[in-house]
Amino acid sequence: MPFYIGLGLANLGKASGGELLFQSFYQGVLMSAVAIYAFNRAVVSLGARAASAIIALVPVTATTLAFPVLGELPPLISAAAICIIALGVIFAATNSQSIRPKGDKR
Repeated sequence: MPFYIGLGLANLGKASGGELLFQSFYQGVLMSAVAIYAFNRAVVSLGARAASAIIALVPVTATTLAFPVLGELPPLISAAAICIIALGVIFAATNSQSIRPKGDKR
């Protein structure tokens, strides 16, 4: 970050105080504390394996939302990669329910 600012690439001087305050709250509080709490709840609810697999859905969700929100259609290779990622997540999340440690009587 100091290197980025030192080269004059940052545009923080152009942002309003309200915008900087909003971004500080959003990224500093919501994206740290709330996201960590939500992920920990997912681990408790789904199990570590399924919760970890679901993180891979972030690019799938972003790509899927890019079409209706931005009107962007992904290239064929990206669409294929997204499909493979989604199938992998589904496979990992559903198989985690069938794998239990010895002695687990759930």
